[in-house]
Amino acid sequence: MYRTKKEKLNMRKVIPIILSVVAIVALSISCEKEPSFLPGSYRYANDELVYIDSVETVGNFTVHWNENTTNEQQYVVREILANMVQIPAGYFYMGSQKIDSLGNNYDTFTQPNESPVHEVRISTPFYINKYEITQREWSVIMAEEDHISFMWTSIYGLGNDIAAYYLSYEDATTFISKLNTITGLEFRLPTEAEWEYAARGARRSHHTIYSGGTNPDGLAWHRGNSMDNVHAVGQLGSNEMGLYDMSGNVWEWCADEYAPYSSQFQTDPLCENGEGHKHVLRGGAWSYFPSYCRVSTRDYFSPSERSFSNGARLVLTCK
Repeated sequence: MYRTKKEKLNMRKVIPIILSVVAIVALSISCEKEPSFLPGSYRYANDELVYIDSVETVGNFTVHWNENTTNEQQYVVREILANMVQIPAGYFYMGSQKIDSLGNNYDTFTQPNESPVHEVRISTPFYINKYEITQREWSVIMAEEDHISFMWTSIYGLGNDIAAYYLSYEDATTFISKLNTITGLEFRLPTEAEWEYAARGARRSHHTIYSGGTNPDGLAWHRGNSMDNVHAVGQLGSNEMGLYDMSGNVWEWCADEYAPYSSQFQTDPLCENGEGHKHVLRGGAWSYFPSYCRVSTRDYFSPSERSFSNGARLVLTCK
């Protein structure tokens, strides 16, 4: 098609603008942490000034290593980052109900605090680890600040790849603060909505009762198959997003304080002022019946309360 000289000049002005818009959009949906510091500089972490020893790109993440980070800690962090799974933004129905067998998230085991079913929008992608925090990860990252591992025994499960247990909400957030100081990244606990969205398989969800299917024995370590032990992570089947042990093994702390559900549509819900300031746990555990390992089951403990059934799973915020 023939264009005049004026039209060609206008096109030259428009094309860079279009490319700039595309670049901005691409950055807005990227989950990479943009490098903002150089080796030899400082950054704030947990309200402290931290010296940056080196910068390293690990997969989709830029890590700003703290000068006091050990080689073993760096190795463990690389493993953690390699196991982060990106969950896309999207919509889903949260909770369950046992009134309408043709309705959303019908489940005959539904408990009162799992209703009403309500639609939730997860507005931005996020990363979640395919495994629960392991005993090795806890011990190496916490190092001299480790105050948990002495409580792990062969009675309930002891080993590098076994899920860390006896973790309170405060313990989990302390571990995350230490991890963020080491790396300059923004690890955190999942919100309750993010947890259930990921457990249900995100956009690939088949609305199954357990994370990955309908058969708890093949997906979850529970009271009937665990032999009264916490197990190594990733030994049973995964869900549609490649996440393991979202049902069973150990309960997983969420960022939310516990409160009853609302029937209203919500975007990125996070309860920060719940009933009694107790925090939510999801997923069930090795010492509970299978019905407690369903993707909609909710429990809650005080922030300082520990149990041999409670652990955690890491999330990374997308930037």
